[in-house]
Amino acid sequence: MKKIIYTFCFVLAAAGIQAQAFGILAGLNFAKGTFDEPSVDNTVDGLTGIQIGPVVQFPMGTLFELHTGAIYSQQGFKLPMEEWTIDYLDVPINIAASFDLGGTGVFVKAGPVLGIGIGGKRTTQVGELDINFGSGDEDDLKVLDVGGSVGAGIKLGTLQVAAAYDLSLSDLSNNEAGYENKVFHISLAFVLGGN
Repeated sequence: MKKIIYTFCFVLAAAGIQAQAFGILAGLNFAKGTFDEPSVDNTVDGLTGIQIGPVVQFPMGTLFELHTGAIYSQQGFKLPMEEWTIDYLDVPINIAASFDLGGTGVFVKAGPVLGIGIGGKRTTQVGELDINFGSGDEDDLKVLDVGGSVGAGIKLGTLQVAAAYDLSLSDLSNNEAGYENKVFHISLAFVLGGN
């Protein structure tokens, strides 16, 4: 984990001398958690949520950019008798390759995404319960979701339209059921600055 943070800081420092682009992103998440236990996983339905937050893009030469930000992201899942809405602060650390196709910018991106659990609700037939984050047996989910992300998009002046898929790379559950987040999201970003 320290290596990831140090690498991220180094890349930001190296890119900081160039022209950054700043913006705001908003979009929809189509989340569907998966469980290692087949009897549970077969009953899971998806959940639609929102994502919103500031983004920063650092040019890295003429072809590549570092895309990052601090994105509030609603994720979760539905079971027959309950619904989990899980709130994360996502920090993507994606490297994007950008191409100009007749005046329209096209980009593909990939990299890690760090999700920090910040809240959520578990809704059942008898009411709502807060989701507890931690590593103890009494906690619902682990705080840190380390995942991977791949995506693509287009740039139309200051607007960027993108689609991406995020996948947990570790078990987020504190019990034998085993749980991972899987999220497909579409977004629209308004970005100013840069080259």
